[in-house]
Amino acid sequence: MRIRLFVVGLVLGLVATACTTSDTATSGIAFPTTTTTVSIDPPPTTAPGASPITTTTLAAPATTTTTMVSTSVAGDIPVAAVVASVEADYQARWDYYQPEKPRGVVGPVAIKCDNSGDVAFGAVLQCEATPQEEREYWPDPFAITVLVTGEDATHWYEVGGSLVADYQTIGAGMFCRDLIASESTFAGYPHAVAYWFMEGQPDRMDADRDGIPCETVFTLWDIAGFWHGTSRGEATDIHFGTVTDVAARGSGYELTIDYAFFLGGLEADLAAEAAGDIGPGEGVPNDYFIVNDNPRLRTFPLADGVDVLLLGSRQQIEPIPVALPVWIDLLAEVDRCETADWPDDCARIGGDDWHWYGNGHLPYWIQLEGDTVIRIEEQYLP
Repeated sequence: MRIRLFVVGLVLGLVATACTTSDTATSGIAFPTTTTTVSIDPPPTTAPGASPITTTTLAAPATTTTTMVSTSVAGDIPVAAVVASVEADYQARWDYYQPEKPRGVVGPVAIKCDNSGDVAFGAVLQCEATPQEEREYWPDPFAITVLVTGEDATHWYEVGGSLVADYQTIGAGMFCRDLIASESTFAGYPHAVAYWFMEGQPDRMDADRDGIPCETVFTLWDIAGFWHGTSRGEATDIHFGTVTDVAARGSGYELTIDYAFFLGGLEADLAAEAAGDIGPGEGVPNDYFIVNDNPRLRTFPLADGVDVLLLGSRQQIEPIPVALPVWIDLLAEVDRCETADWPDDCARIGGDDWHWYGNGHLPYWIQLEGDTVIRIEEQYLP
């Protein structure tokens, strides 16, 4: 079965805190394999087709001053190899989309970084990219920051601009919630990870010491989207898919989910082209595509007191936290309304205070601890 949807905006970004999965994960987060194709709005993106990796850490100031010292996390990943991987990604996107659909792709670039040695996981490379093709809106060199997020030169995550001045402004010693509240450059998840790297990966930002910072204050999509494709992805144990059932199990409940891949960027376009949904070089609407090629269902127990983050409409669409019993009641109401062919009293599922956006038909992200679901978050689709 193939479903195609077009996304207008990514509502989970509204949480300012904000994922993906598979049975045989292709590198980090398990990207479930089930049978669905969907175009979706772009959340924070990793360089298409690339995984976060490598380590150059910009150490936090040793004193309370905001003078940043750029140091390298010693390792065996050549910076030149990371640079070559980033340049190859720019070239691949250009080759795929140009000239008919540039879609803002800069084109081939030459990259120079502030470090030329060998690095490891956690490195932060401040770089300058110079377009090799004349483009009206990218005529000059521009700054990028490359985060090394894995164990080889193909695992990296690029964020726009240079973070040095922003780091100097915000200062050292921040916690994850501080970064979100600051409404600064570092309020988004990729930049929060960059801050963690620049601070030397402090435990204060990684309470469970699993090498994945800020897990409790950002949404599952943010976390999974960043670490997808890296060796750290599996540590998140975050999965995406369609919840097919929630049922009583002994004194608790269990959830059944049909895993799927949540893809973006060039990865999404290549998957959509392979599926025959778009032509060569076209690009999926809204830059996202969901692939579900495996009919296997998985059932997990739910943790006691697990909360569910749904998408509801008040004056605008926003995340609405509800207790598990409330979610179960809402799902039962959806079943009743569908059986009764949506009578008038089903117009506002969710109650007078808010309307459940999508009426229970949106996919979800779940996070596991062992074989138990500890977090459930709904994914926005238009």
